[in-house]
Amino acid sequence: MSPSRRPALGRPVLVLRGVSKTYRAGVPGCVAIARVLRGVDLVVRAGERVAVVGAPGSGKTTLLLVAAGALRIDAGDVRSIGAARSARPARDAAGETLSWRDADGAMLLATRSLSTRHATFHRVLRLEHGALHLVAWSRWRTPARVASPSGPP
Repeated sequence: MSPSRRPALGRPVLVLRGVSKTYRAGVPGCVAIARVLRGVDLVVRAGERVAVVGAPGSGKTTLLLVAAGALRIDAGDVRSIGAARSARPARDAAGETLSWRDADGAMLLATRSLSTRHATFHRVLRLEHGALHLVAWSRWRTPARVASPSGPP
């Protein structure tokens, strides 16, 4: 089925456009700068399940805090349409997975890697060097189980 004939998910509930976030630390004369998010664009639709995977320190937590409105960005625009289920992303019991959920059933999950204990997803994105890269996507309205995002679909 061609991408234009895929069944549509719901309306956008989270929209990030050109989002950039930089952390600065140090004292005058000795400053460290970490550019964590660089012009990130992301749209999450009602009912859509999106996983973001990445190495420790890649910006996954920053991305979810930005999505929840709990962290100020340096540039770009973040719109959350409708009421988010949680003001701050929630961590799982093992502390390995962070998720943002919308009242319309949308979910944005951040984790180091996906395993069979995770639910199915419509899209899997890799956060690397401050940018999102598509790893896998479901051709259907029903999310697909993606166990190991190692390369493009």
